Amino acid sequence: ATQRYPDSSNAWFWLGEAIAPTDPLGARQAYARTVALAPDDGLAWCRLGSNYEKDGEPEKAFGVFLNCCLNGDPGSNGCYGAGRMMERLGNVQKAIAYYRLSRWAGALKRAEELENQVKP
Repeated sequence: ATQRYPDSSNAWFWLGEAIAPTDPLGARQAYARTVALAPDDGLAWCRLGSNYEKDGEPEKAFGVFLNCCLNGDPGSNGCYGAGRMMERLGNVQKAIAYYRLSRWAGALKRAEELENQVKP
Protein backbone atom coordinates (compact mmCIF):
# COMPACT_ATOMS: atom_id res chain seq x y z
CA ALA A 1 0.00 0.00 0.00
CA THR A 2 2.84 2.42 0.78
CA GLN A 3 4.30 1.85 -2.69
CA ARG A 4 0.97 2.48 -4.35
CA TYR A 5 0.02 5.38 -2.03
CA PRO A 6 3.30 6.88 -0.80
CA ASP A 7 1.55 10.04 0.44
CA SER A 8 -1.00 8.17 2.56
CA SER A 9 -0.24 8.59 6.24
CA ASN A 10 -2.70 5.77 7.00
CA ALA A 11 -0.80 3.35 4.78
CA TRP A 12 2.45 4.18 6.56
CA PHE A 13 0.84 3.90 9.99
CA TRP A 14 -0.61 0.46 9.27
CA LEU A 15 2.70 -0.68 7.84
CA GLY A 16 4.30 0.32 11.14
CA GLU A 17 1.64 -1.56 13.08
CA ALA A 18 2.10 -4.68 10.96
CA ILE A 19 5.88 -4.86 11.25
CA ALA A 20 6.40 -3.49 14.78
CA PRO A 21 6.61 -6.91 16.49
CA THR A 22 9.36 -8.19 14.20
CA ASP A 23 11.03 -5.06 12.78
CA PRO A 24 11.15 -2.22 15.33
CA LEU A 25 13.47 -0.07 13.21
CA GLY A 26 11.25 -0.48 10.16
CA ALA A 27 8.23 0.39 12.29
CA ARG A 28 10.02 3.48 13.57
CA GLN A 29 10.64 4.60 10.01
CA ALA A 30 7.00 3.96 9.08
CA TYR A 31 5.71 5.91 12.09
CA ALA A 32 8.15 8.74 11.36
CA ARG A 33 6.83 8.89 7.80
CA THR A 34 3.28 8.90 9.16
CA VAL A 35 3.87 11.94 11.37
CA ALA A 36 5.77 13.70 8.59
CA LEU A 37 2.66 13.34 6.42
CA ALA A 38 0.15 13.93 9.23
CA PRO A 39 1.76 15.88 12.11
CA ASP A 40 -1.50 15.87 14.05
CA ASP A 41 -1.71 12.06 14.22
CA GLY A 42 -1.46 11.59 17.97
CA LEU A 43 -1.59 7.80 17.83
CA ALA A 44 1.36 7.63 15.44
CA TRP A 45 3.31 9.97 17.73
CA CYS A 46 2.55 7.67 20.68
CA ARG A 47 3.65 4.57 18.78
CA LEU A 48 6.87 6.32 17.76
CA GLY A 49 7.47 7.38 21.37
CA SER A 50 7.00 3.81 22.57
CA ASN A 51 9.47 2.67 19.93
CA TYR A 52 12.13 5.10 21.21
CA GLU A 53 11.37 4.18 24.80
CA LYS A 54 11.79 0.46 24.12
CA ASP A 55 15.08 1.26 22.41
CA GLY A 56 16.35 3.00 25.55
CA GLU A 57 16.23 6.55 24.18
CA PRO A 58 14.28 8.53 26.81
CA GLU A 59 15.27 11.97 25.49
CA LYS A 60 13.92 11.23 22.02
CA ALA A 61 10.93 9.40 23.48
CA PHE A 62 10.07 12.44 25.61
CA GLY A 63 9.85 14.79 22.62
CA VAL A 64 7.77 12.34 20.66
CA PHE A 65 5.44 11.57 23.55
CA LEU A 66 5.03 15.32 24.04
CA ASN A 67 3.85 15.58 20.42
CA CYS A 68 1.31 12.85 21.19
CA CYS A 69 0.23 14.70 24.31
CA LEU A 70 -0.29 17.91 22.33
CA ASN A 71 -2.10 16.20 19.45
CA GLY A 72 -5.18 14.76 21.08
CA ASP A 73 -3.42 12.16 23.23
CA PRO A 74 -5.43 9.15 22.06
CA GLY A 75 -5.65 6.60 24.82
CA SER A 76 -4.13 9.14 27.26
CA ASN A 77 -0.65 7.67 26.74
CA GLY A 78 1.23 10.68 25.38
CA CYS A 79 1.11 12.95 28.42
CA TYR A 80 1.72 9.94 30.64
CA GLY A 81 4.66 8.89 28.47
CA ALA A 82 6.13 12.41 28.56
CA GLY A 83 5.81 12.32 32.34
CA ARG A 84 7.48 8.90 32.56
CA MET A 85 10.39 10.08 30.42
CA MET A 86 10.84 13.23 32.52
CA GLU A 87 10.80 11.09 35.64
CA ARG A 88 13.35 8.73 34.11
CA LEU A 89 15.52 11.73 33.19
CA GLY A 90 15.34 12.98 36.78
CA ASN A 91 13.09 16.02 36.34
CA VAL A 92 10.37 15.27 38.86
CA GLN A 93 8.63 18.67 38.62
CA LYS A 94 8.19 18.37 34.85
CA ALA A 95 7.13 14.74 35.26
CA ILE A 96 4.38 15.85 37.62
CA ALA A 97 3.26 18.56 35.19
CA TYR A 98 2.97 16.11 32.29
CA TYR A 99 1.27 13.48 34.42
CA ARG A 100 -1.27 16.15 35.41
CA LEU A 101 -2.03 16.80 31.71
CA SER A 102 -3.11 13.20 31.23
CA ARG A 103 -6.71 12.08 31.38
CA TRP A 104 -5.66 8.66 32.67
CA ALA A 105 -6.27 8.03 36.37
CA GLY A 106 -2.98 6.13 36.71
CA ALA A 107 -1.01 9.16 35.54
CA LEU A 108 -2.86 11.43 37.95
CA LYS A 109 -2.16 8.99 40.76
CA ARG A 110 1.56 8.98 39.89
CA ALA A 111 1.59 12.79 39.92
CA GLU A 112 0.10 12.73 43.40
CA GLU A 113 2.66 10.16 44.60
CA LEU A 114 5.53 12.28 43.31
CA GLU A 115 4.05 15.44 44.84
CA ASN A 116 3.89 13.69 48.21
CA GLN A 117 7.54 12.61 47.86
CA VAL A 118 8.81 16.13 47.17
CA LYS A 119 6.76 17.88 49.86
CA PRO A 120 8.97 19.43 52.56
